[in-house]
Amino acid sequence: MRPLASADLDRPWRLDFHQPRGVVPLGLTVIDDITAGSRTAAAALGVDGGLVARLVGCHVYLGPAADGIPGGEAGPPGGGTSGIPAAGFGVNPLVPGGDPAAYAVRFRALWSELSAELHDQLAALDALPLADLDAGGLLDAWRQARAVCSRAWRLHFAVMYPVFAVHEWVLAGMAAEGISALEASALIEVPDHTIARTDRALADLAAFAATEGLESIFLHSPSGQLLHRLQAEPRAQRWLERFAEFDTAYGQRSAAVGDLDSPSWHESPSIPLGLVRAALVAGPSTARPARPPVPLRDRFDAAAAARVQDWLDIAAQAPAAWWNEEHNVLIDLRAHLPLRAVALAAGRHLGLPAAEDALYLHESELLGLLAGDVPSAAVGALIEQRRAVVESWRERRHDLPGHLGAPGDGGDIVLRQILGTPDARPSPDGQVDAIGPRPDHPAWSRRPRLPELEGMGVSPGLARGRARVLASADDIDQLERGEVLVCEATSPSWTPAFDRVAAAVCDAGGMLTHAAIVSREYGPPCVCAVLDATALIRTGDLLLVDGDLGVVRVLERASAVDEDSGGMP
Repeated sequence: MRPLASADLDRPWRLDFHQPRGVVPLGLTVIDDITAGSRTAAAALGVDGGLVARLVGCHVYLGPAADGIPGGEAGPPGGGTSGIPAAGFGVNPLVPGGDPAAYAVRFRALWSELSAELHDQLAALDALPLADLDAGGLLDAWRQARAVCSRAWRLHFAVMYPVFAVHEWVLAGMAAEGISALEASALIEVPDHTIARTDRALADLAAFAATEGLESIFLHSPSGQLLHRLQAEPRAQRWLERFAEFDTAYGQRSAAVGDLDSPSWHESPSIPLGLVRAALVAGPSTARPARPPVPLRDRFDAAAAARVQDWLDIAAQAPAAWWNEEHNVLIDLRAHLPLRAVALAAGRHLGLPAAEDALYLHESELLGLLAGDVPSAAVGALIEQRRAVVESWRERRHDLPGHLGAPGDGGDIVLRQILGTPDARPSPDGQVDAIGPRPDHPAWSRRPRLPELEGMGVSPGLARGRARVLASADDIDQLERGEVLVCEATSPSWTPAFDRVAAAVCDAGGMLTHAAIVSREYGPPCVCAVLDATALIRTGDLLLVDGDLGVVRVLERASAVDEDSGGMP
């Protein structure tokens, strides 16, 4: 981990949207665990690759560790009457044993075993009596929490690389039958997962709040006072009991991936309470009509239909989109929380002005303080200086480019599928002539000289609506039904917004990123990897979003003043 330097620019770097507020100094330990986990997994698979991180201020850029991870061969099904490839066909070095079909068969049982073990390890850390520990006990607790966090991220990539490789292998097989990656991703069923169950539980809490007559408390109370006002309201007792059940089931997750500065929902109930309020503001969910899939037999002859079904069956055995949502609640949003808890306990034990001050120390400094090798008085000014630097860089994130260095993804499957490709970008001034009419939709009309941004279509469809540019999931209560969400990227904390948006547009993301998966589940079109959407689009702009072509067109600026100034910020 070091600052990004000019010598690094011979490889591609993507601004990591998983930490939209950047990282605090102690959080660099988690970034190290993340990137080391990717490289360890690559080495275990016997391939060059994995990820490395570089810093611009407090913000993280990710790039390939070496020349990238080679993809395996892929081709149409062959061998055997079933159409499923025989063992050894299309050997992929990212899959243990090299056989994607064989790995897919055992994937569910493997993940169930590994995830159960990690769950138990995290639960044991949660049970540590941190407030009662002395400095030596806190040192041991930190080392235990760090070991589990490191193990979690090794597990993360040990599963992510092969399950993503199986997914790309399936897409290649379906492409041989004339099915695009976007269409194939929409055809592959996503089983129910914990993120979706959490969102339904939040919706149920919102509906119950309305039933119990608590809407006015939610809609007219500051976020920080919501819980206090509910606790002071006798009518809210039954609702609070249900909220306590929700907290037990879903409270151990944070809003940002691996972010030590991001509290869990259990630690900060105002976060899920804010999501309940956002659901009340939006009103009851309106179910979208499902797009009925065209029966395979109506599109292909019998042999081709059977081959496509075989590919879909393999995808169902190792559902990459399902896993990419499900693992979030165990690793991405969870595995760092014991580290945060130990750090805050250490800050209190050391008598720092605020427990959170411990987050502005590097790991070696925190451990040195606990071991008595560093006096507490020596770090006070340093903490304040670092806090000022972090805050300054947080304000500058909007100015950072989404991509730096060489084009492409360096061959890394994670950069490709999660952070997206930077190949499609707007023209230098953000304005191009219209690409032509879409005769199949009346909203697509020729409007030259208005911004037209290109990205990656990750959820099909065409939608029109006013833009709502948001920097954080904390602001989704501002999102009105029928608007187009424009943001850097989404995480599971954004999911409750997707039942009300007309479309979504993201600076970053690939076919298996969160915004793509949840858009295909909820139905709105989505375009990712636009790179500069949040810089070029303003709240109130009228947008036309084409999730098939991966194009976002600004039909009308929010005000005549903007248009008179050339239509660009």
